Amino acid sequence: MEKNVVTYEYQDLSVKPSERVRMTDVYQSFGWEVAQERAAHGASELTLRRNRGMAHRAELSRLERKAADLMKTIQGIKAETTRGAKIFAGIFGSVGALVFGGGMCMTMLGSAAGVFAGGIVLGVAGIAICAATYPIYKALVAKKSKKTAAQMDENEEKLAVVCEQGQSLLDGSMI
Repeated sequence: MEKNVVTYEYQDLSVKPSERVRMTDVYQSFGWEVAQERAAHGASELTLRRNRGMAHRAELSRLERKAADLMKTIQGIKAETTRGAKIFAGIFGSVGALVFGGGMCMTMLGSAAGVFAGGIVLGVAGIAICAATYPIYKALVAKKSKKTAAQMDENEEKLAVVCEQGQSLLDGSMI
């Protein structure tokens, strides 16, 4: 009686829950299957396995590394889209909070009517600055998204081609 033993190689990935399905699809294009999935600390932990004796394993590994590089590039572009806007919003919102706080101090410490009224005006200005922060943030992100859209699409297309090449190797249609 002969036993057919299959040996696997394993890989653990920690991905954002929003990226779980995408990462699973990408890695399946290179022969990986999900062996275990669990949630941990705001991330999805995936344990993947792949048959060690599969055909074209070296080429699939090369394509997998290329796909991983493309995914890092795509994540970098996504992060770059919001980076400047986040910095601006943090600084602008903080300035607004400080102006608001200054107005509060003036109203509490000012004994003269002019100081009290000036504190109220300053406080309202601080509230206005804080309220304007989010719409400005959204506008900056939209502007940056338009600039990076072509680069994002180009890298998404490259990733799709690499995944298709891996799937073709798995299907045996490309040797």
